[in-house]
Amino acid sequence: MVAAHKVGFFKANLDSWQSRGSATISLETTQAHSGNNSALVQGRAETWKGIQKDVKGLFTAGKIYNVSAWVKLSDDNTAVSPGISSHYKLSMRALNTSS
Repeated sequence: MVAAHKVGFFKANLDSWQSRGSATISLETTQAHSGNNSALVQGRAETWKGIQKDVKGLFTAGKIYNVSAWVKLSDDNTAVSPGISSHYKLSMRALNTSS
């Protein structure tokens, strides 16, 4: 097992975090799992829309990593789009970068 990389604690900004699809992301300063800030994702009209981060250079082929995230569903049920489930999937995908 390889030592954990701590990616993106949202200390002062969203750094290289980006939105996926039409979702919007902003720095949330009133709620956080640890520290003072978190990322707020809004406008998730489809399940694949959300937040993403390029982690190129943080992982080595052939090594085993544990990856985790803290996710909180909105307290306001009207803020959740119909059809969006209340479970979340953390996924990674490798892109062919040889070309």
